[in-house]
Amino acid sequence: MKLSEYDYKAIFLPSYIRKKSSFGTELWSVLFNKILPNEYAFPDARSLLYNDDVDSFVQRISQIRTAGIDEQNAFLQTIRQDAIVSFNELASLINGEQQNLYIYERLKRLGIGNVSLGQLTDEPEQISQNRTQIKELSHIIEAVRQSYKSDGTAIHLTYRIEKLAADLNQACDVIAVCEPDCSIDEIITILVKLTRRNLLNKGMWHFISSKTEVLTKTIVEHNSVHGGKYIANNLKEYFTIFWASLIGGCMIAVFALFKVEIESWGFSLLGEGLLFGINYALCFMLVDVLGGIIATKQPAMTANTLLTKIALCDSKDAAAKQIANVFADVSKSQFVSFLGNLSVAFFLSILISYLFIQNNEQPLVDNDIGTYLVKRNNIAASGALFYAAVAGVFLSVSGFIAGYMDNAVLFHRLKQRVAQKFSKRSVRLKLYNYVLNKLGKFSGSISLGLLLGLAGAVGMFSGIPFDIRHVAFSSAHIAYGSHAIALDWVSQTGVVTLASIFIIGAVNFIVSFVITLVIALRTTNFKNRDILYGFFIALKVFLLKPWVFILPVGFGNNVKK
Repeated sequence: MKLSEYDYKAIFLPSYIRKKSSFGTELWSVLFNKILPNEYAFPDARSLLYNDDVDSFVQRISQIRTAGIDEQNAFLQTIRQDAIVSFNELASLINGEQQNLYIYERLKRLGIGNVSLGQLTDEPEQISQNRTQIKELSHIIEAVRQSYKSDGTAIHLTYRIEKLAADLNQACDVIAVCEPDCSIDEIITILVKLTRRNLLNKGMWHFISSKTEVLTKTIVEHNSVHGGKYIANNLKEYFTIFWASLIGGCMIAVFALFKVEIESWGFSLLGEGLLFGINYALCFMLVDVLGGIIATKQPAMTANTLLTKIALCDSKDAAAKQIANVFADVSKSQFVSFLGNLSVAFFLSILISYLFIQNNEQPLVDNDIGTYLVKRNNIAASGALFYAAVAGVFLSVSGFIAGYMDNAVLFHRLKQRVAQKFSKRSVRLKLYNYVLNKLGKFSGSISLGLLLGLAGAVGMFSGIPFDIRHVAFSSAHIAYGSHAIALDWVSQTGVVTLASIFIIGAVNFIVSFVITLVIALRTTNFKNRDILYGFFIALKVFLLKPWVFILPVGFGNNVKK
């Protein structure tokens, strides 16, 4: 068969675009295609793609280069006619997509009107006009994306905007074929590009990753704004974080004792897990209310801020240096918050144990419980290292939940609606505004508390080694336990137990930071190797000037420009 006799519309406008399907129908389509792939026959140009082998398609379509002049002209005429028909159908879909309720409402809020693509012909003026309209639509899409930080977003809005952007990207490639001066080589390149894209969109992994990206975009933009609050940019902010972490340490010492007490009540696994979760959640929420800081909750926010800052760099080297700078600032901020949390939690726990003995002439916890508390947090005597990694995963998850809820407050304009509803009730208005301002933090605290509390119950019930170790609570428990058994800190057990506190903290931080960073990377154009290059520079700086990762010096200028 001659290449000019094939129908190329299915390549220019594949079925997954034509259907404009929802998440559910897309998932069903991908699954069905995996189980029972479609079979294509002449004149469908997809029949040139044997067993989804792009190389076979390239080899077959490239034969037009050696064909006669009449066949080449016929091929060009067929391709351009099919491209024009496909573009017009795609244009109607794009114009209709702008009428989607979520997109329409956001454009109305931004004061932006719709841009409708016109019907395309082979006239150069029509092609030029539609190219201009495509550029205007691209600017509109970017304006909507930028509005996520100030006005929030929803999964439906993000999904539709990304769908519209993908359709617009397809339209750019299709209209390029319609250009009178588009050569055969350029047409072949575009056809191969579209074929690869169509195959990619049929894959299950691409479907999962693209939908995950939609979800993370709903959260990451807002988290990046809040994350900056946990990075010290000067000496004043450094000590502000320190004082706030002292508050967190005080609460942890008290609630860690409550957890030991709850464990002695003899509840069922589920009941005990729920009580543990409520205890954790109340501790985290109270710290938020008092303006304190829990060190391990910060990395899930600061990873997003790192990406936001390097997005402003105009070169790879500048971005790498910015990564090193931000990482050093994050490190010193984390260090001082860890210092405040752990020192107060540890020494206050010992003080509470000492005062209890003085007043009651008996230890706060008996020898068996003390031994149990020390052993379960000793990385050499238990699975504390793995459990610390599990806690790191939960810390990252809770950070995303907090970001999602903060974003929901913005998207649904809850503050404006409350202000309008209760404008004459100042007390109620202040209460609602306080809750809305704290909703993200409270949601993150509650979700983290329940995840941490129920982890042990899940492990016990399922019979698998599954639990958590949170550095702040571990330090308090070690303090209570060591005081009860009079642990010798210079002995081997004492040294390992003390080192366990810092190692658990490091694992909590690294796991939560890396998971959040990797997921946030999916919403940007950054590549993993660019981030690794930045961390490599940070490592070099650490070996030469380790103090800039701990002490309040060199804020924002840890690496020379």
